[in-house]
Amino acid sequence: MSKFISTASRRIGFSHIAKSQIVWHSNERLFNTAAAVSLSSSSSSFLNIASPLQQHQIRTFSESSSPKPLTPYYEKKKKDKEYRRQVYDRRMANKLKKQLYQKHRIKGVRKKRFNDWFFKYIEDQDYHIGQALDENLDMRVRVVSVLQREPIVTHDRPQWEVDFDQLTQYLSQYGLTFPPGTDLSPDPIDIIPQEEFYKMNDEDLYHKLLPKGLVPMPRITEDDEAGNVKSMNRKLPLRLYLSTKFVAGTEKDKNSDEEKKGRNVWTFPSTIAKESETMLDAALRVFAETLAPGKELETWSPGTCPMVAAVVPYSESERALPQNAGYYGEKLFYFRIQCDSGDIKCTKAVQDYAWLSRAEMVEQARDEQGDDAAMLLEYLLVE
Repeated sequence: MSKFISTASRRIGFSHIAKSQIVWHSNERLFNTAAAVSLSSSSSSFLNIASPLQQHQIRTFSESSSPKPLTPYYEKKKKDKEYRRQVYDRRMANKLKKQLYQKHRIKGVRKKRFNDWFFKYIEDQDYHIGQALDENLDMRVRVVSVLQREPIVTHDRPQWEVDFDQLTQYLSQYGLTFPPGTDLSPDPIDIIPQEEFYKMNDEDLYHKLLPKGLVPMPRITEDDEAGNVKSMNRKLPLRLYLSTKFVAGTEKDKNSDEEKKGRNVWTFPSTIAKESETMLDAALRVFAETLAPGKELETWSPGTCPMVAAVVPYSESERALPQNAGYYGEKLFYFRIQCDSGDIKCTKAVQDYAWLSRAEMVEQARDEQGDDAAMLLEYLLVE
């Protein structure tokens, strides 16, 4: 720096150059260098020969006694720092809110429960299929008919919807309402006075809004109160599934060993498929032969593909039976069949039957066949 100043002084003929003053700004970590240059009388000749622009630059630099104002860099840096602090505070607040919301919730519980069962189920199925191939044995094809009755009335309202109506009723006492477009149902004030509407239950509201002479079906029937599981007129908001008990010695027990015969386990209706028919035809044949001779029951199948397939191996005593020679076990194909109209009419091959909901089927399977069979029904059936 000193070398540069001395060279410049020789070129322009300065007689004296003041020392450079360095002002240090700790907050900005910047520095401004101001060199106060005083011109002597000998340098006035240079000003006479210098251009107007050079004279203005020299006089401005020499006459300024204080440093220039600071650049807006520090102000921008301060604003950026405040913005980052606000972003951090919002992130921490959202994190705390999420922790409080999930305080009593553990992620992945149902997913882990399904994976623990499903992968073990697939592993067992692959093992039995591989054993049958290694032993060069065939599988009997058994078709299982999952006969279901669709819901008759609408499902029960979820708890969040009931809470919403209660909150709406509470706000209406103070003349407050939700913003337009946030209600779950049309505003009934035009039809029913507001004070009267919020005092009604669902049944009273249906009677008020339905046309005259049209009465809604009761949600709880006499068969519900009596516990009659053989009637389809029960649990109207839910789907019902047909569960049967076959007597010992029938086609269901024919291929079982002495320990399994006559155990009277509740199962879906099933039959062995014939070579000359499709599996769907076999699923419908079950009702024509064992459950509903004639035209008492009208059914419909939503598809020709089974819902799930399962391999059930024979035990050692079952494989020793003459009719099971050359078979490793049975491969079950579950078909969904919907009941359109009518009711079942059981033959002597069926000891007992019941129309059960999904929860009742799962509980029954868990008590009689274990957790694996109950889990299969839990993920197979629909509420």
